[in-house]
Amino acid sequence: MKTDITVILDRSGSMSSMKDYVEEAFNKFLSEQAEVEGDCTINLVQFDDIYEEVYKGVRIQNAPKLCLNPRNTTALYDAIGKTINSIGERLRKLSEHKRPDQVLITVITDGFENASREFNYNKIKEMIDHQTSKYNWKFAYIGASVGNVERDAHINYAQSYGFNTMMSTACGTNRQDWARTMHVYSSCVTDYRKDGTEISLHQ
Repeated sequence: MKTDITVILDRSGSMSSMKDYVEEAFNKFLSEQAEVEGDCTINLVQFDDIYEEVYKGVRIQNAPKLCLNPRNTTALYDAIGKTINSIGERLRKLSEHKRPDQVLITVITDGFENASREFNYNKIKEMIDHQTSKYNWKFAYIGASVGNVERDAHINYAQSYGFNTMMSTACGTNRQDWARTMHVYSSCVTDYRKDGTEISLHQ
């Protein structure tokens, strides 16, 4: 089964306190997924108020290690909208036999929208609903938070968008929590890649 994974990673200034932990946990995720049987490509987007496609269509075994440089504000709507459009365009250009059987998009953030200019809430919800219902794309959300109030806010945020898979965890600046979170995510992605098992990341 051929799987295409995209990670939309927040690099806004508030991520600076956990930069090292995010890098370590994400790089561990890459190494774990590189050992899983099956064809898998990965795409990495980083965003603050500037959108950057770090790499796309890379075999999971060849994905470079993460280098995160936090700065600026959080244009989350723009990041999601631009990413959906970019993936759709890239997949349309592929011949039928080269297209993935499964598409997973995962947002990793510690904050909430505050800087988008091109997309708004209603448009993002519409786009996610369309890709989910028509093409069976999966959307996951990992929201780093401090305490239950922020945790619940992340879950409500993801649900309101129409994410069909969500996760919120009180990572804060804790290395162990980031490692645990990404390990759980990696295990779920492994099951999804093997047989299409629905990803359930609630914590």
